[in-house]
Amino acid sequence: MKKRRSSLVLIALLTGLVGLDFAVRSQTPVAHTRWCEMSDWQYDANHVSTVSLVPSDYSGLHEPAALSDSLTYEQIAAMVQEALDLAGGLDLLVPASVHSIVLKPNIVEPGEVGKRVNGTGVDTDWRVIRALALALYAHNPGYSIRVAEAAGGWTRPGTPGVAAWATLDGYTMTGYKGMVESLKADPAYPGLDFDWVDLNYDDTVAVKVPEPRLSPDQTVFYLPRTLVEADYIIDVPVMKVHTTGVTVGLKNWVGILPGMVYGWSKDGGYGGNGIGLNHAADHIQKNIVELHRALPANLTLVDAITCKEQSKYFSGISKRRNLIIAGTDVVAVDAVCSHLMGVNPDDVEHISLAALAGLGQNDLDKIEIAGGAIEHCADRFIKAEKTMVASQMNSSYSYYGQSNRTWLVRGGFAGTDLDSDRLGGEAAAAPVAGKDGWSRPLYFYDDIIDPAAVCRDSVDGVEYSFAWLDCPEAAAAQLWVGSAQEMALWLNGQLVYHYSGAAREHHLPNSVVNVTVQKGLNRILVKTVQRGGESTFSLNVCENEPDKKYAGNRLAGARFMASTTPVHKPGDCNGDNKLDVFDLLALLKALSSGSQGADYDCNGDSRVDVFDLLSLLKSLGGN
Repeated sequence: MKKRRSSLVLIALLTGLVGLDFAVRSQTPVAHTRWCEMSDWQYDANHVSTVSLVPSDYSGLHEPAALSDSLTYEQIAAMVQEALDLAGGLDLLVPASVHSIVLKPNIVEPGEVGKRVNGTGVDTDWRVIRALALALYAHNPGYSIRVAEAAGGWTRPGTPGVAAWATLDGYTMTGYKGMVESLKADPAYPGLDFDWVDLNYDDTVAVKVPEPRLSPDQTVFYLPRTLVEADYIIDVPVMKVHTTGVTVGLKNWVGILPGMVYGWSKDGGYGGNGIGLNHAADHIQKNIVELHRALPANLTLVDAITCKEQSKYFSGISKRRNLIIAGTDVVAVDAVCSHLMGVNPDDVEHISLAALAGLGQNDLDKIEIAGGAIEHCADRFIKAEKTMVASQMNSSYSYYGQSNRTWLVRGGFAGTDLDSDRLGGEAAAAPVAGKDGWSRPLYFYDDIIDPAAVCRDSVDGVEYSFAWLDCPEAAAAQLWVGSAQEMALWLNGQLVYHYSGAAREHHLPNSVVNVTVQKGLNRILVKTVQRGGESTFSLNVCENEPDKKYAGNRLAGARFMASTTPVHKPGDCNGDNKLDVFDLLALLKALSSGSQGADYDCNGDSRVDVFDLLSLLKSLGGN
């Protein structure tokens, strides 16, 4: 009897603890991944950009040289001029009203005193800047030209409150001071208005971040007056790999933040002001895009004479490529540079996000290359380990590209049995956006895809996510997959991945699955179990690359889509990609005929009624 009473007490205690755990867990808020509808983005899929690509062996050069040769200043200057001409020419590129021009190189790290630093691939080669400045002078001797940088890896000696590692004279050590001073004093260029500005100490102007913001980190940037008030800005990076995937034109913009506001190296603020730029893995790439939205460059010209692989720093490996790349579309320039390094731009968050935000084109099929051919100029770079949350790292796969972030989601299924078919035909699933309980096409702001953030189910259950994968050819590929909870994955109706164990740490990836994708459209269905409000997964389709130094690239030419039909904004009832009175007329006609077409569902509630009319009127009022 006594033993039975003890057992009952133990059972009651355990039941109480389980109940307490459930109560605590149910009251603990879950940090969900941010998401939005794909129709919220400004990406123009039909926009065509031009990027010039000039290798040192280009037939149009007077003195061509092999891609492996050391180059003279004269050869580099000729390549810079050719790249400008192929990009449209300065008459077309620079408006007649322009007077003040700023050249923004990447001079991030001066190296060690007494050692050669120029032309190592860490910093923009000053010979490229000199050639660009003289090309501008030849075009219009009246230009006011400034070379400007806010280096994060060095600062003016004597600056109070800066760590000893940063107090180096990088302006002198990198050869820029000698170049600027000699050119200013050269009688061959009378009237040349040319000088250096250290943006770390420049006056600042508060520039608002455009709405809607991509990052919650700041509403304004404090940017150098020299840049804000310039008539024309030329972004002149050096081509390198980085923990952000690559660092070219877009990433170079972190170097416009003044150190006397943002500190060294831009992430901690200066003097305890708390203003630093958030460099955390799930923030930095969005903040890069925000900087370009706040203050875009007019032209990007890339120094790819000597580059860096494995790391962007001096610890990386110098790699001679003898290329100059230029264009007015910084996203297209960065996409081309990614291909030249053997990196898929779809795996670089700041490139793909900048394209979605309307800053340019990242689809190589919509980028016209003037000059050399990518196939001739490309060479794989050893990748840098991607910056990510430490707990998400997989030591066996040091480089993770980017999870597909575009999905249809459907939830609301009770029960946590992974193997129970809630769709009545999971293998055959090919949902239509906005139909039969499926969401519109959604975009998740992180590699961790979070259907629970959309469904917000109040009880534990199951959620489905669906995407199309369009492939140019049939190919052997790898699915890099991960999840925190139970997960099942179908490819073209075949179950190719099934995890039904206990909750685990979500790695990028947890598993690599060998598959074959078919030419054209492939169906991908992911099923995840939600427990305690959490249900996350990640997925990328990668090249079958056995060498880990290069592994993790998204399959070349493969494109994820949440819908096979064009996506337009809610309220665009006549499908002309504009919101105007003609949409109102189309909706009134649909209401009078009783149409329930998805094009007329302006408020996203999966039905067409008078509330859609009110939603459209509100949208038209906002325009």
